Amino acid sequence: MSQDAEDILGGLRASPLFAPDFPKRARCSIAAWALLPEGERRALDQASGEAMERARTAYRPWEEGVRTLGKARYTPAIPLLAQLWRDCALMPVRASAGHALLAMDDPAAYDTLESLIEDREAISIHLGIRAVFRRNPLAAFDQFAPLFTAQDITAVTIGHEALSLFVPSIVLADGTPCWIESEAPSWFKQDPRWLALCAGLCRDERLGDPARMALCHADPGSALPALEAARAKRPPPPPPATRAIGDLVARYRAGDHLGTWREARAFPAIAGDLRAEIAALAGETMLRTARNVALISERLQRAGWQSLGFMRTLPEPADAARIAAIEQMTGARLPPSLDAFWRVVGGVSWVWDCDRGAGPVVADLPLAGIDTDALLIEPCSTIESFCFEVWEEQKDVVHPDLIGPFRLELAPDRLHKMQVSGGPPYAIELPFPGADPLFRQEDHALPFVDYLRDCFAWAGFPHLKHHTDQAAARRFVGILGRGLEPF
Repeated sequence: MSQDAEDILGGLRASPLFAPDFPKRARCSIAAWALLPEGERRALDQASGEAMERARTAYRPWEEGVRTLGKARYTPAIPLLAQLWRDCALMPVRASAGHALLAMDDPAAYDTLESLIEDREAISIHLGIRAVFRRNPLAAFDQFAPLFTAQDITAVTIGHEALSLFVPSIVLADGTPCWIESEAPSWFKQDPRWLALCAGLCRDERLGDPARMALCHADPGSALPALEAARAKRPPPPPPATRAIGDLVARYRAGDHLGTWREARAFPAIAGDLRAEIAALAGETMLRTARNVALISERLQRAGWQSLGFMRTLPEPADAARIAAIEQMTGARLPPSLDAFWRVVGGVSWVWDCDRGAGPVVADLPLAGIDTDALLIEPCSTIESFCFEVWEEQKDVVHPDLIGPFRLELAPDRLHKMQVSGGPPYAIELPFPGADPLFRQEDHALPFVDYLRDCFAWAGFPHLKHHTDQAAARRFVGILGRGLEPF
């Protein structure tokens, strides 16, 4: 095998992968990536597309050769694999190089993987974390522990992925869980600090998901005492604010749209007279939103637009009972902003139906062929039956702290809107005791009302903000968005 491995190594060295003009991967940290505008992100990703175009019919043997070197644990290949891992823009080959380095079980290979643990690509983070554990699982907690108290995006991203290592990657048909690292359950058990950490993070907004899921698959005899100990240390939630401000609606009608909502959101939890006042504020807001939805829907319809579903779904009398059922399931009132949207606006979908062909050109803009992230908010009538089965399953756990927030999925993500495989749906987490929850998974993670504002600033197609260099896009927003009411 040694000679075969040397031949593979020589073939890779002589391949176009190492030609001076072959596209190189642009490195970027998690923190730097988070600050980049969409256009600069696309520019950094351009090398990957160019590499695939150049090597589309040739890369399979390179990919297989790299895998073979990893399976053979051919350590003389580590420098070449490290170079591919750092610089190769051809993703299938780079991914194979990373896995080959991990398979080497060699300190130099682990060094290479750990050096890119803060890289913005998910596979870099994932393999870097696995290298830390494989090198010394008993020392891994000390290395990762500072991440779980930090608040920056790098710490949260790596911390989330580290905890996810203890979560099964798949569950077989017979119910058997399987971990991507077969030793992960024993690593979790060997160091009891992981158990205590996860118990303490169960209610954490950003790390709660993997913490809860790891505990669900831990030994109940150890997990339950840890959960009770963490609960005993947790301070009780503050009582909701109940005293009305008194002038929110009057100020809103006078034009203070931003200030009134900013003040309403300042309360972590609301009830009583304050909730009633904020509900009235939300009603005023959604009256304007409904008129905007009707106006744009009419203009799109005249232009021949065929949306995926009804452009506007009006509220139904049965919605009140549906809302009550969701509130009973989650144990709390709906946030006023969403409650008012469903009761006043209903639902909206301006996503082009790709089965209808290329679509009309509106204001000289071929809208159906552009990633616009068109506004879509599911009406109440489509939510109830879809979500209840999933939510019921969450309640069948051994401890109440292992029940995560209920995710109310309100829209597909921007790629699914183009009928391309994408990410998780845009959603609101319930219960939410305040006025206006975050619209999660969407790029900006804005409060729901602000998300709607951002959509209408671009005539219902918010990703047109990335096409402002096109005169047709600017003209489209000007024509379709003419006369919209501020809210």
